[in-house]
Amino acid sequence: MNIIIDKLKSWKVLFLENIPNIAIAIVVLFLSYFASRAISTFVNKAIGRRISQQSVRNLVSRVVSAFIFLLGLYFAMTILKFDETLKAIISAAGISGIVIGLAL
Repeated sequence: MNIIIDKLKSWKVLFLENIPNIAIAIVVLFLSYFASRAISTFVNKAIGRRISQQSVRNLVSRVVSAFIFLLGLYFAMTILKFDETLKAIISAAGISGIVIGLAL
């Protein structure tokens, strides 16, 4: 039982040490979300003069929006020091993409 209590105490100390990083990561996520929405609107209006199809404009603006948000998510995960986890996720996604591409 003492092992569990000691582990919980060490997790509490670790959490309290990382509160500033968690707060910064949350701010980064919020900023990236609102920036992605604003940039999506801007891109939609900017390419509206050149592309007449609404579906293509929506697709391009959503891809740009998703890229901006994923960039913010990457920064937030880096702030929280999830570098090793992030590398594993990206490499697994890359390998999965290759496997799916070869299977099709």
